[in-house]
Amino acid sequence: MFETKNIEALKRRIFALDNTHCFIERENFLASVTEDSNSPYFYSSTIADMLSSVSTPVDEDDIIVGRVIEGSSEGFDECPSRKIFAKGHMTPNYSKLIDIGYKGILEKIAQSAKRLNTKKAFEYQKNAEILINGIDKFTKRYAKEAKNAGNMRAYEALMKVPYEPAYDLYSALQSIWIVHMIASCYIGSRDYAFGYMDDYLYPYYLKEKENGTSDDDIRMMFAGFFIKANEICGRHTHNYMQKPILSQASKQYVLLDGGRANELSCIILEAAQINCMSEPIFTVVLSKNSPEDFKTAVFKAMTKLTDKIQVFNCESMKEFLRSKRLPQHLIDRPALSACCTFDIYRTSVREEFYL
Repeated sequence: MFETKNIEALKRRIFALDNTHCFIERENFLASVTEDSNSPYFYSSTIADMLSSVSTPVDEDDIIVGRVIEGSSEGFDECPSRKIFAKGHMTPNYSKLIDIGYKGILEKIAQSAKRLNTKKAFEYQKNAEILINGIDKFTKRYAKEAKNAGNMRAYEALMKVPYEPAYDLYSALQSIWIVHMIASCYIGSRDYAFGYMDDYLYPYYLKEKENGTSDDDIRMMFAGFFIKANEICGRHTHNYMQKPILSQASKQYVLLDGGRANELSCIILEAAQINCMSEPIFTVVLSKNSPEDFKTAVFKAMTKLTDKIQVFNCESMKEFLRSKRLPQHLIDRPALSACCTFDIYRTSVREEFYL
């Protein structure tokens, strides 16, 4: 299905990018926008309109599709524009995204708005509808371009996700990436983390296996996903040039919990070695109870990934978090984002100062 030559071609494309270039279509669009500070729907409408105007490029080597057009940053009064931006620095709830889709999330928001029955609640619901409908139209345009490029698997996935739930591992990865890309590049922010992928993607891995997909193809699927994380941040960590984008030098963490390790945990580490680029960063929490095959896979990965992997002692980490009087459910699921910073897993508020 997927071959190493695809990965090598994608790597060459990343190394050919110009670290002085911006996300040109984003900047051109925002330069033409006049902010309406009185509208509660300015952000959501602007993002939806932007997504309707930008290109949906698909490369013949793409395994996972979703890429932002770059161009010269000269001529802008401010680049990158901050008319639209987010704080980032968090681990989004990608598990909920793939399990119930934006359709299910909208339904929950509508139920909450009805229960609360306040102006703010209904404005929140309306903002969610505007933004999610914009994302849905954007991904369906991407689906058509994927079909034109001959990537039928991406076409089939993007005709459904992220609006609908993922139905296999590939559609789950495609759903996560398109949202990750929009948040990082078009809205604009750095350091969104992927969380415990081996945990929340495990049911989709089993479904993929039931469909007859080999572990080799699954490794390449993840390698194709991981390489995308390098397309959105520039090569600041290599050449110290700050790219004029809000996601510059982003650190995007994949977490692996050795206490809950499964077959997918080892496959992810093997895929990381195929990718072997500066992003994402792999954070492993090892415990006394970690399976021996997982420990072996971690130590093997360390010899190749070197500075791209970090290993924590589970008992020491939990002892530290317990000393800060965190509730047990947070101690059991420690999370990291940005520059090795503790986060509360799946929340949008950074808590490092509290910790």
